[in-house]
Amino acid sequence: MPPWRCIHSSPWAVDDVDPRVAAIVANTIGIDSHNHIDVPFVAAEVPGPSLDLTSDLKRSGLSAICMTFAVDRPALVNPGDAYERFKNAMASMNEQLAQNGVKRSLNLADLRAAHQKRQPTVI
Repeated sequence: MPPWRCIHSSPWAVDDVDPRVAAIVANTIGIDSHNHIDVPFVAAEVPGPSLDLTSDLKRSGLSAICMTFAVDRPALVNPGDAYERFKNAMASMNEQLAQNGVKRSLNLADLRAAHQKRQPTVI
């Protein structure tokens, strides 16, 4: 299961994809705009578990994901720790992207170029 998927079960099987839908998805820039990647917030745990982002993105048919994480959960953070947790999470994310050969899209031109090359990307 891709790391950004919710724990809700889906009534659709991946093997039951209508070829017409697959064609639409292939020609559309599809973006998962809300997902939470499991990245460590403690420096000693960086980079965290290896993720197969490239395969998961290609299997999903998405062009891009917005990798997100929350550093400000009050029960988990002492005042002032959020910035350190953010830096650790970014270091983990950078390592995961490097391991997967996935680049960031920083603007629409980057996103379009990645989609044209059928190269998964992260926003």
